Amino acid sequence: MKSIFKQIILSIITFEAWLALKIHKPIVIGITGNIGKTTTKDNVAAALAIMKVRESKKSMNSDFGVPLTILGESSGWNSPLKWIKVITKGLTCILRRDYPKVLVLEIGADKKGDIESLMKWVRLDIGVITQFADVPVHIENFKNREEMVDEKAAILKGLKKGGVFIYNADCKDSSRIAERALDGTCLLSFGKRSGDCKAHAIIDDIKNKNVHAQVIYEDKNYNLICNGVIGE
Repeated sequence: MKSIFKQIILSIITFEAWLALKIHKPIVIGITGNIGKTTTKDNVAAALAIMKVRESKKSMNSDFGVPLTILGESSGWNSPLKWIKVITKGLTCILRRDYPKVLVLEIGADKKGDIESLMKWVRLDIGVITQFADVPVHIENFKNREEMVDEKAAILKGLKKGGVFIYNADCKDSSRIAERALDGTCLLSFGKRSGDCKAHAIIDDIKNKNVHAQVIYEDKNYNLICNGVIGE
């Protein structure tokens, strides 16, 4: 019974989220990878804060988490009453005029098919892939490392025609995934050793809880400060 109830709820909130995207047409940014997704998502949202932005809360990156983020709602967990409230508020979200201009979605995968399923209805203006560890985290539900990397590559299936795909040029797996992008996709890369956008002179300011860096893009040098974050 719980499984049936879960599928019904998932179908409803997914339809509401799909409808919200169709009606409001926000810029949608999807971020995946094996490590660094949450930090990247937080920094992208901070960089775009001048606009009205909504980002995934914590690590809400699953089949439930993504539609809930789009609707601006939290999980009802095991409470049917709370889920009824979520669904009701989801309907009002569709009609709101002050819907965010930008959605920054963290997209994860616990098993094969998770991202591909999401990309059937979430259309991305910008896709971002971070990097992969030599010994990946959350690999227990995949046959091997290659299957997990292939699942992350499914984010390309959600990219709109002519969309932007941003990848880590220092990571061989991310670079190989970028090679699968369709013709017409705008490819941009970042990294420390290589990439269109290069970061160097990275300094952790532990006292003030931020990181400083020099960033070179299109032959111009920029000073970058990421507040509330430590690490390269």
